[in-house]
Amino acid sequence: MRSEKRSGLALLALGLVLALAGCGSTPEVQEGSAQTVLTQLQPLKAGDIAESKALNTQAQNGVCRGQTQQNATAWQQYTHEGIYVDVNTASCGFSETPLYFTSIGGLSTHWVSSGATSIYTPTPTGFRIYVHLPGITPGQANAYGWHINWQATPNNLRQPTLCTGQTQQNATAWQQYTHEGIYVDVNTASCAFSETPLYFTSIGGLSTHWVSSGATSIYTPTPTGFRIYVYLPGITPGQANAYGWHINWQATPNNLRQPTLCTGQTQQNATAWQQYTHEGIYVDVNTASCAFSETPLYFTSIGGLSTHWISSSATSIYAPTPTGFRIYVYLPGITPGQANAYGWHINWSMR
Repeated sequence: MRSEKRSGLALLALGLVLALAGCGSTPEVQEGSAQTVLTQLQPLKAGDIAESKALNTQAQNGVCRGQTQQNATAWQQYTHEGIYVDVNTASCGFSETPLYFTSIGGLSTHWVSSGATSIYTPTPTGFRIYVHLPGITPGQANAYGWHINWQATPNNLRQPTLCTGQTQQNATAWQQYTHEGIYVDVNTASCAFSETPLYFTSIGGLSTHWVSSGATSIYTPTPTGFRIYVYLPGITPGQANAYGWHINWQATPNNLRQPTLCTGQTQQNATAWQQYTHEGIYVDVNTASCAFSETPLYFTSIGGLSTHWISSSATSIYAPTPTGFRIYVYLPGITPGQANAYGWHINWSMR
C-alpha cells in the first residue's frame, strides 16, 4: 500500500480553540489554536447512562441501532475541553461486547469537534463517547441538537452483506508515519469479498484517541483490506498500544438496496463538493434511490488518496431526511477542486 503524503494545506490541530458559534442550520466557527489533551479519561460510572432509543434488535442481521435523544442527550461536562455521554444499549440484548460504530448529528458546530467515533468502555450494555471542543457545555451541545447515532454488531460476523472485525487490542500492528501520526494495514481477507466493499470504522482504546483524527478516513481499499492513518503529533506505535488503540471495522457491499439497509458512495474524483468559507467544503448526499419512507440513521466514512486523515467531520451528519443528508469537511484552505484531485468521496450506509 502507498504511503500517505502531506499536502501544503494548513495542518489541522485537533485541539482547536474554537469560538462556538450560535445554533443554526449550517456550521459556524472561528479558527484558533489549543494544546492537545493527553489524559486518562474517567471510567464509566453507574447512573450516568444516557437515554437511548434502540430502533431495532440484533435479530436483524445481527445489527442493533439507535440514537441518543436530540436536544436532550445526557451530556456531562469533562473539564473545559469537552463533554461526554454514556450510551445505553441494553435493549439490544447482547451477551458479549459488540463492536460499536457511531456518527454525530446536530444542527450546528459539530463539524469542528472530534471524538464522536472514538469508543470508550464498551460493554454488552453500552459505551462512552467523549466529544472534544474547548468551551463546549452540555447545555450548548443540546441547544445545537448534538446527539449520537450508534450501531452495534457482533464481532467476526461473516455474512454476504456484512463482515466485521477489529485489530488486536494492545497489539495492533501500528507503524510510525513521521512524527505526526501512525498507520495500520487492516486485513479483511477472511470476508472473501470478490469486489471492494465499503469500509466503516471506529477507534477503540483506553485513553487519548478522542483528540486524534483519521480513524474513519479510508485509504487503499481492496477486497482484502484497507489502511488507516491516525493523526496525533507525537504518538508512537508503542504508546498507541499502551493506550489500547485498535480499529473496529465493518465491510458491506456498495450499492445495496434492501428494506433495512442501503449503501453507496459519492463519485470518486467527481463528488459535488461546494465551498463553505475558506475553512472547509460540503456535499449534499442523495439517497433517494433507497426509497426509505422515514429518516434513517446515517453512518459514513471518507475515502481518498491523500490528506483526508488530517481533516475532520466526515462523520458529522447534517440535515438528514429520507432522501439524503449533508456532510461538511473541515480543513482550512481546502477547495472542491483540490478535494476531487485527492479523490475525496463519502461512503455511506443507512439503516
